[in-house]
Amino acid sequence: MTPQAFPLAWPSFRPRTHWSDRRRGDFTYAKKRIKIPEAAERLEVEVERLGGTNLVISTNIKPTITGRPAANQGEPDDPGVAIYFTMGADPITLACDTYESVAQNLAGLAQHIEATRRIERYGVQSAKETLQAFSALPPPKSDHWRDVLGFEAGEPVSAESVKSQYRALARKAHPDAGGSTEKMERLNRARDEALREFS
Repeated sequence: MTPQAFPLAWPSFRPRTHWSDRRRGDFTYAKKRIKIPEAAERLEVEVERLGGTNLVISTNIKPTITGRPAANQGEPDDPGVAIYFTMGADPITLACDTYESVAQNLAGLAQHIEATRRIERYGVQSAKETLQAFSALPPPKSDHWRDVLGFEAGEPVSAESVKSQYRALARKAHPDAGGSTEKMERLNRARDEALREFS
């Protein structure tokens, strides 16, 4: 399965940084704070130098046709970045939400990979061995009610649209209709969480 570029597919093994603990970041390009296009290019170059292929950059910014996060959409509420790529046959995932902006998190990941490549110079471990701790499984299915109920990020939603979407999905998810108890429980949880936001 190819991980998605949008919305952010955060890996389950990586704890999230609380918004209040995020830092401004000081990665630069041409003596100015780095912007998304330069940070994404820097990241792509570092993954390529590492020997990685099939790079997917996952953020809460819709990607351009090249797969990079678009530069003209503003900063999302969640600036986290996860990247998925392969080294040989091994899938690798790295993620960063240390910084307050997508550009800084992209640059942080690029810097991490560059530092990992330098480790090889000491002859103790290859970069691939160093990254084995980040061997990736496909990102887990999101249990956020928007994802479960099939609403796009930013799509206007009301209590009535939640109920309507729930009924449509329940017709397929119910065990009597070929679904399963697990699917129905997940759908019920999503409906309840969504309706709590409207109450």
